[in-house]
Amino acid sequence: MDNQLNRSSVKSLTRAKIWCFAIGQFGWSLLAALISSYVTNFYVPDEVTQQAGQPLFIPQGAIFLGITILGLITGIGRVFDAVTDPLIGSLSDRCPPKDGRRLPWPRPSGPRPGPEISCIRGRKRGSRERPFQSRR
Repeated sequence: MDNQLNRSSVKSLTRAKIWCFAIGQFGWSLLAALISSYVTNFYVPDEVTQQAGQPLFIPQGAIFLGITILGLITGIGRVFDAVTDPLIGSLSDRCPPKDGRRLPWPRPSGPRPGPEISCIRGRKRGSRERPFQSRR
């Protein structure tokens, strides 16, 4: 009997709170999808983009059992996340609650993505050279 949850002690989520959680995850997922799409199109360009002048930065095609280099890099990243996410979660759970268990972790990592994302663009402000423009 002790292992069973007492239904009266469990708070139910309202539909509005469920939507709030969903909207937050939607923003994160949208950003992840955009970056993944950009990376794939940049490192594995199609023939038209290659003919327009896009250089190849990594070898194209399968390297082992149909796996491409970009797929291998992405897969290694997912395995790394599968190992480190529970470790970081455990550290976060044991954090003293002065500012809360979660707040000390995003603070030092918050400013980092801005410059990283700005580097993705690839061309300098004021440059007349256009990406993928054929150099003749």
